[in-house]
Amino acid sequence: MKRSMRWMMTATLALATALSTLAQPPPKELKVPKGRWLDGERGYLEAKEIQAATGADILLYFFRTDQKDEKGLCTWWERHGLQNGKVSKFLDDYIKVKMQLPFRKKELETFGAFKFNKTPAVYVVKSSGWPTKIPVFDWPNNKPELKDANELIDLITKASTPKDAPAEKAPAAP
Repeated sequence: MKRSMRWMMTATLALATALSTLAQPPPKELKVPKGRWLDGERGYLEAKEIQAATGADILLYFFRTDQKDEKGLCTWWERHGLQNGKVSKFLDDYIKVKMQLPFRKKELETFGAFKFNKTPAVYVVKSSGWPTKIPVFDWPNNKPELKDANELIDLITKASTPKDAPAEKAPAAP
């Protein structure tokens, strides 16, 4: 009797273990979120995870709404740069992250390596982790002019990991 009881307990334990393993959801497949922007520090850290899994580059956009002149430039960039059909379609293969300024103290550690004076500040972070700043405005006669869609696409392409190159592996950068 003790033997059959021991055998039943072992069989029950084995069955419970097998069922719990089957009941677990499959691991989440990380892929580039098409058309969606990730927000803030948490979004950037999630983007880094997706980048490690996919090799895709990150488009990082810093904006500010608490200073009138910068808010206007950021709105201009969003409406006429990011929402331009060509640019928007081109950015589908990028992991897109928006970060509002000013930084909180804990965010300085994550974003302190990105150097800029005014917003909008736009960076492409390659799969190697290396960031390149993208100047989205020209300033002839000290007046801002948003670059046209083709020029923006060209600048972003030049700052990005070449499409035919394998994902770069390098030491962690910002």
